[in-house]
Amino acid sequence: MDNTSIHNISSYKPIITISLLVLSGWVLWGSVCACLFVLVSALAWISPIFLFIGLAIISILLLVGIFFSILTIISCIIEHEAIPKIQTRYIWMKYFTVVAKSIAKRVNIDPNKLIQEYIKLSNKFVIYEIQNTQPKKILILLPHCLQKNTCGLKLTTDIHNCKQCGACIVGSLIDLSQEFNFDIFLASGGTLARNKIKTTLPDLILAVACERDLLSGIRDMLPFKVIGIFNERPEGPCINTSVNINTIKELLFNMQVHSKVV
Repeated sequence: MDNTSIHNISSYKPIITISLLVLSGWVLWGSVCACLFVLVSALAWISPIFLFIGLAIISILLLVGIFFSILTIISCIIEHEAIPKIQTRYIWMKYFTVVAKSIAKRVNIDPNKLIQEYIKLSNKFVIYEIQNTQPKKILILLPHCLQKNTCGLKLTTDIHNCKQCGACIVGSLIDLSQEFNFDIFLASGGTLARNKIKTTLPDLILAVACERDLLSGIRDMLPFKVIGIFNERPEGPCINTSVNINTIKELLFNMQVHSKVV
């Protein structure tokens, strides 16, 4: 994927994305209703009243499911929450995407491509949420594989240990953090990243990673606002990766962010 502009990191193909979201939602919701129906059928042998109560509850659940499906479709089309108080993004990112990945494999859709679409869609929601605000605390989370694998410096302890020799992109990212005055952190794993977030409580997180790590990371970091940026892997996954620094710079510039260090 071309990471040269905000448009490219936030654009997405809505038809497949929305279809699998709604289908995944109904797989989960239908499973709940089916289990409840089995329970109601068993209790009906005890007293008919359980049958009427159970069917009433199932009917309400089905109506809620229909309402949420319509709300999800509308939100995806307009690229932000149709009803702000009902955070559909949190729900589908947290639960539905897990089922969607399984469905994608069965219908020969590349899971990584699907994840890209969901992250682009999530980016749209986040960008809309912050467009009328000015985040004061910005944290950029970077994967440790951005560091040159032959480098012996401990950058996950303190990224500013970097000598900025130019062998990898880390030095340029440090320069960018100083230019825009935001915090930057190189994480060796999800636990360190989560601890950093809990410690700093940023208003906005720009996370760089591969598709799988971005999806799981965004789910773990909810309800924090996260914009996902895919890394570049010229030598394959998890080794000497990179990121288009202009994507991050343009994103910060277009948001007109004047952040302070977290």
